[in-house]
This record gives sequence, C-alpha cells and structure tokens, in this order.
Amino acid sequence: MMVKDATSHAVLEREEHEIYCVRGNAGLAFAGKLSRTIEVRQGDQAERNNNVILSIRDRLEEHPHFRGRASQLQIEVIGDAVVLSGRLPTYYLKQLLQEAVKKIPDVIRIDNRVEVASH
Repeated sequence: MMVKDATSHAVLEREEHEIYCVRGNAGLAFAGKLSRTIEVRQGDQAERNNNVILSIRDRLEEHPHFRGRASQLQIEVIGDAVVLSGRLPTYYLKQLLQEAVKKIPDVIRIDNRVEVASH
C-alpha cells in the first residue's frame, strides 16, 4: 500500500506480513502481523530517474551507431520502465538501441516506442 505524505513530500510504502511460529512439543505458538513502513522521498526518486537517463544518454553518445543521434531520442523513466521514443531510420537501429539501454545498471524494463521511418 502506498500513501503520500503531504507534509514531507514522501511516498510511504507499508508492507504487512502474517507471521506464524510454532515451537516444539510445548504447544507454544505465536501468530501476528509484522508491519514496516518504507519512506521514499520523491526528490530521491527523481534524482535516481535523472541518473538513469544521464547514463543512457552517455552510453548512446559513446555508441558508434548513436553518436550524434542521441539528441533525436526522448528518454523518460515512468515507474520501473525506461520509455524510449523518437525516430530512427531502421529496425536494426531500434533493436540496437534497446540492447544498449538494457545494459545500463538500474534499467529494469524498457518500453521501446521508437518509430522507424526512413528520411
């Protein structure tokens, strides 16, 4: 469950787990819930997203097929997905783009929306 805290601009994630413990022949048992709250500040998440985007842009500028073309591509991070959009002249380049981005640390999922359109 996620709750937004308006005062600190943080997202609080609450996890609840049922715990059951039975011990030996004495019949001692415990049942209860374990809860924990994880706080993720929006600024921290925005900084992580920005770092992922910068890493992707750097990788593309170093890649021989994308040097000079990286500025034509739009890169966003939405949730756990990197969203790629823009235009490339061939399907081969679209696939190379996806393979290059996949190698970046912290990239979990890729939504490749790049259009293939020859000049």
